[in-house]
Amino acid sequence: MKRLFSFVAIATMMLFASCTPQNEEGSGSNNNTETFDVEFTATNIDGYYYGQKYGEGSDRFAFFLSDQGLNNAGQAYTNGTYYYIDCFAPVTGSTTIPNGIYRFDSKNTGAPNTINSENSQLILTAESVEDTQIKYLENATMMVSDNKILLEVIINGAKHKVTYTGGLELEDATEENGGGNDDPTGGQDGEAQSTLEQDHNVTFQGEHRAKWFYEGDYWQTGYSNYTIHIMNKAGGVVYGDTLQFDIITDNKSADGKFAGKYKISNTPGKMVMVAGFTNKYAQPVGSWYYEYGGGSASGYKNYAMIKSGEAEFIDNGDGTHTVTLNAYDFKGNNITCNWTGVIEED
Repeated sequence: MKRLFSFVAIATMMLFASCTPQNEEGSGSNNNTETFDVEFTATNIDGYYYGQKYGEGSDRFAFFLSDQGLNNAGQAYTNGTYYYIDCFAPVTGSTTIPNGIYRFDSKNTGAPNTINSENSQLILTAESVEDTQIKYLENATMMVSDNKILLEVIINGAKHKVTYTGGLELEDATEENGGGNDDPTGGQDGEAQSTLEQDHNVTFQGEHRAKWFYEGDYWQTGYSNYTIHIMNKAGGVVYGDTLQFDIITDNKSADGKFAGKYKISNTPGKMVMVAGFTNKYAQPVGSWYYEYGGGSASGYKNYAMIKSGEAEFIDNGDGTHTVTLNAYDFKGNNITCNWTGVIEED
């Protein structure tokens, strides 16, 4: 999950915002009698094949269908329309999206021929982060045939039909970020990766969400890796502060046993919280702070790589964890948090 959540985050972080889909005709129709509120012809497909990295029994594909494509750094362009689909297919070992019908999966089981409901979305970019529109799918069906995708989605009650004709081979990301390197960042820290101008204490109030996701031995250290997200979220909308933790335990448990104190480091290892960086796919990997702006998930007011310090997860024995963070971005801004609540399995 963490790589895909972050992949969308970097697209919105680097560009963006509100624009009308360029192929929108107000109301359209297919070859039968069904009408659509939006008809969009995508000219580009950009994305990644993950194989079975995120679970046995299904190959995972994540990609954008858009009118603008992505640049060489994997970033979206301004004033563009990007339908982002995170889907699972039968295992083939091929980087080409297999033919078949894919259906919306509200439970996100990861079963073959399903579309992940939490990650899939429409991103409308323009000139600024604050103006970016992110609209999550309410339902979707995708039909893949030889060199063609027909995607039908519902967003805010409106029916969209997206068509794409062309190659369906995606970039192979099954071997990205192998562990054991002294500097897995590849020197890509980038001074632009923090917008903070002062220290910041992260708070979560009212309705919010905290989830953990088991990543296996992602960093090839011999120990379990977990991604944990804590975010303000109400009515399906993410707002305000969000923290992304990328931790490596001292055990091989897959059952959410991640309690302990972690040192933040660029080098993966036992009881390490992996520092934030952008990888060669322009994805923000590791541990990050985000602040969504405008009271909605329409863009970021602030964001920062978490580069040094420490974090602790305390199991309180009553189903809750206490999370403390005392960290710094590369500019020396102190990012802190002290939160207690339930962290659910994603």
